[in-house]
Amino acid sequence: MGLFSTLFNRNKRQWMIQWGEESSAYMKRVIDGFFIKDNIDFELYMENNRANNKLMSLWRPHSGYEHDSDLESIIPIRPSPTFKKYFSEEDFRAPGNPDWFYIGYPDVVKWIQKNINHFSHWEKRFEQYEFGESIPLAFFREVIDEYKKNHQLECKFKTQ
Repeated sequence: MGLFSTLFNRNKRQWMIQWGEESSAYMKRVIDGFFIKDNIDFELYMENNRANNKLMSLWRPHSGYEHDSDLESIIPIRPSPTFKKYFSEEDFRAPGNPDWFYIGYPDVVKWIQKNINHFSHWEKRFEQYEFGESIPLAFFREVIDEYKKNHQLECKFKTQ
């Protein structure tokens, strides 16, 4: 087994160990159908998640998000470039998009925002969901797959 295969398998195991047994059925589908399928880097996702928790704890102090500023003084947060630039210091999020989508696919979210006209054929499907209602995972899968036709995922696991 090559180095890449070993590292890939370790990344996949981290997803399965960290979230597998403790996750809701919904998150298990997200992990299997998105993070593992797209080989999202577990460590990078966790850095984006730390940045997200920091933001949410500042903007929404009673939201249940916890941020440990003592840990940050020892281990600085190192989110992905797109997450850092657009989503770690602002509280602008389109309604209906779950945190996992911003955290694991910040480049896809920004691509959608910059190319909203490109998604006019999906707009009617998106409008059928009321504010606060869950958007089906199949919708996110279609958008990510469309992005992957011409772009590399920013949070995809890479060997150094």
